[in-house]
Amino acid sequence: MNRLEEVFEHLTVNNVMFLASSDGVKPKVRPIGFIMKFKDRLYFSTSNQGPIYKELNGNPNFELLTFKPDEPSNRIRVSANAVFDNSNEVYEEYYRLNPEMRDVPNMALFYADNWEAIIYKGFRDRREIKQ
Repeated sequence: MNRLEEVFEHLTVNNVMFLASSDGVKPKVRPIGFIMKFKDRLYFSTSNQGPIYKELNGNPNFELLTFKPDEPSNRIRVSANAVFDNSNEVYEEYYRLNPEMRDVPNMALFYADNWEAIIYKGFRDRREIKQ
């Protein structure tokens, strides 16, 4: 298993995921529900009309945290830069995985670039993985 696959597995196994971004003044943390691995990248979705999109365009740095509610000490935190991708092949893969989203307007897809992950297993065991 390569580093990206390991991070993707940890992100998808956990069923609570939050994305932190900044509006330039205050940090903001919001739940996020979609992740896909495509062409050796981790992709996420948001509305191009919403605050996450605006914040990441102003400051592309974000952090992601996932954990299982019944095992909060087993978690992963990912720091990265958001890069928006408007290519047709990325949207086709997104719609293949989420056909119900085909009729939802204003979706934006971005991937995590220059990412670093910290995987925590319990309170003492932590491991860093870099892209």
